[in-house]
Amino acid sequence: MGFSLKFNVSTAHVKEAYLAKNIANEDASEPLFEKVGAVYHQSDGPFYLQVETAGVVDTIVLKASWIAVNAAGAINQVIGAADYTTDKSQRFYFDYSLPRIWPLGEYKVELYLNEKLDRSIEFTVVGDE
Repeated sequence: MGFSLKFNVSTAHVKEAYLAKNIANEDASEPLFEKVGAVYHQSDGPFYLQVETAGVVDTIVLKASWIAVNAAGAINQVIGAADYTTDKSQRFYFDYSLPRIWPLGEYKVELYLNEKLDRSIEFTVVGDE
């Protein structure tokens, strides 16, 4: 008498994720990213989260939630979110913009892989200099 035991071990993971701004000229068909670290200026928008996945062999879902931690009276308020589904390892980006200039303050982006928080990236929006 025999039996079989199946394991579904996912190797999918986020290899890299960082905040960026688009430095391409307005006529460019694709964005050209530059890392911004933890500080954006109000005029840098839209804001981008560049993500690289690895080890993807099945379909995965990534979600980015943009959160105002302490900005313009908003405390820990989700201001935007987007999902991305893929079945291969790749580099891609999430972007988020407001219909107005970004309020000064503290923000974060929470990145989820298959509904599990992978990382949280904090950033500050400062005035233009």
